[in-house]
Amino acid sequence: MKQERSKVKSDILLRVRLLYVLFILAGAIVLARLVWVQLFSAEVAYNADRLASRIFTEEVIPAQRGSILSRDGEPLATSIFRYQAAFDFASPGLDSLKTFREQADSLAKLLAAFFRDKPASAYAKRFREEHARRYRLVNPRDTSYLRSEGWISRMMDRMRGEEYVKRRIYDTIRDHTPVNIFPREVDFAEWETLRRYPLLNWNMGMVYRLIERDERIYPQGELARRTIGLTGDKGNYGIEEAYREELAGRDGKALRQRIARGFYGRVAGGDHEDPVDGFDIVTTLDLDLQDVADKALRRQLEAQKRLSFITGETILILKLLRCLKTRPESTLYMKNMKQMKSCTRKCSPARLLMTSSVLLTIWCKE
Repeated sequence: MKQERSKVKSDILLRVRLLYVLFILAGAIVLARLVWVQLFSAEVAYNADRLASRIFTEEVIPAQRGSILSRDGEPLATSIFRYQAAFDFASPGLDSLKTFREQADSLAKLLAAFFRDKPASAYAKRFREEHARRYRLVNPRDTSYLRSEGWISRMMDRMRGEEYVKRRIYDTIRDHTPVNIFPREVDFAEWETLRRYPLLNWNMGMVYRLIERDERIYPQGELARRTIGLTGDKGNYGIEEAYREELAGRDGKALRQRIARGFYGRVAGGDHEDPVDGFDIVTTLDLDLQDVADKALRRQLEAQKRLSFITGETILILKLLRCLKTRPESTLYMKNMKQMKSCTRKCSPARLLMTSSVLLTIWCKE
């Protein structure tokens, strides 16, 4: 009898020990799996990165390109920001149709008076059409809800048989695609005026995204344009190309979180870096002298009806020889003839001809 009891007891202890071992093995497997997922699993890291890329994005904040100035500080090339407001007509802030139409009509009148491109009715019509297209109510149905919340009020409503009331509800379909509302991009001074208008002052919430674009302009037109140069798809030359890095500055970056399609909000405490604007370059160009030389060259070009690239050097020599007869000291220019010949291989002979002819004509008349 005692042997049977000891045998049963040993069987029970063996089963308990096996259960302990199984639990310990299961815990070890779970722990090993967690360590593998957190530290060594490439698939989990890939899925996490994909999910983060859909929610968060790193936006590049462009730096303002430096200006190119004359010796007097007048801008020869400078950059200005252009602005455009991209509206989200499906924003929850615009769900109230009555308030939206009131604010949209006021904004339409102000935009029509500001841009003077079309009447206010056209702006208002476009706003209403875009709102109706981007924000739709579907699947209408009735639902019941309590008229009052307090238990005493509910008892009174129940006694009157008016405990529940019906309300019609809808499902909403929203299209958050941004819509540009300005007929053209505006500069900073214009934007300072426009941002005070209804809806643009965010009186109904964050319903638009401001798009900034850096535009390169040349206030002096074509004056010294070849020397100032250009960068981009149309060519790379001149001061713009020679001092590309100094003028460009360093772009910044900001971490933003996706709110809706095309709309992102800046993440507080994220990895942000402010942009560093480019340096301004002061040249030795004198605008007055450059303007005189430019007008003289243009007059010479208009007077010279037929220019030959082959005989350009002969015309230059004739002018030099003509000056030599009257002014022997002009032989100084003959020493530089080889340099001028070598220059014709690098630049346009017609440009060299016009420049030399004007300079020599002015010099011989003195």
